[in-house]
Amino acid sequence: TSTRDFLHSEAVETMFKYIYNGEVPEDHEKLSPDLLNIAEMYLLDYLKEACVKSLLEKLEVSSCISTFNMADRYNSSSSGILKEMVIQFIKCKAEEVVETEDCAKLLKNDPALAQEMMKAIAKGSKEKHKCQFCVISYGE
Repeated sequence: TSTRDFLHSEAVETMFKYIYNGEVPEDHEKLSPDLLNIAEMYLLDYLKEACVKSLLEKLEVSSCISTFNMADRYNSSSSGILKEMVIQFIKCKAEEVVETEDCAKLLKNDPALAQEMMKAIAKGSKEKHKCQFCVISYGE
């Protein structure tokens, strides 16, 4: 069994538990991109929202490009909100994000998505704001 199969099967198990008891897992590690994908497929809106919220709470410079890429793959209101928030995060952390290996991979493997990200960064550099991501970095 590969790690991917294990993660996928864990996400399926979590989804079934949600369907049967209506409770979102308290363990935020279970609110994974795999679970978001499954929740998208089966239109489990509340579970999707919980996954999006968890992904945003765990968002870091090291994970933002993969989260951005994942959000771009899904075409729903939940993933749209996720993508919008990840773009906001990337704008606030642009100097750090562009130095990551994931950013270089994005530029090479998905130029259209990389261009979208770069436009957002450029636009963000002209805006003055204090978002949740900037406020967090002020306290560090």
